[in-house]
Amino acid sequence: ATGWQWLDPLVSIVIAIVVLIAGWSLLRDSFHLTMAGVPADIDSEKVLDFLSELPGVKDVHDLHIWAGSTTENMLTAHLVMPDGGTDEFLHATAKQLHHDFQIHHVTLQMEQGDVCSTRGHDSGKCWPEQKKEREEK
Repeated sequence: ATGWQWLDPLVSIVIAIVVLIAGWSLLRDSFHLTMAGVPADIDSEKVLDFLSELPGVKDVHDLHIWAGSTTENMLTAHLVMPDGGTDEFLHATAKQLHHDFQIHHVTLQMEQGDVCSTRGHDSGKCWPEQKKEREEK
């Protein structure tokens, strides 16, 4: 008997701490992915600004950005476009979102009516009105 019975539990605790530290970011990222959170490398306000500044877009609402996997990001949004839009507009917008924001799968719904005021949305739900309210505060 060497009297070193304390060494085995100590080494086990050290290994457990190393595994916990090494796996914490993976656990955090997995939870964020599971909860469909906006990926950390995407600024949703910049995406909203981009979409609301597109030609013909009056408002943007119901924007959702999430990670579909560890390598692909997804986006859905409603664009209020009183004069309508074209397939070319949709394809060009999706291409630009991929290039500028690394969003790989884009679903855009174009609406011609003033949806933000007719469906009971308040101005806090539609962009850019929401941005104007924030800047006024």
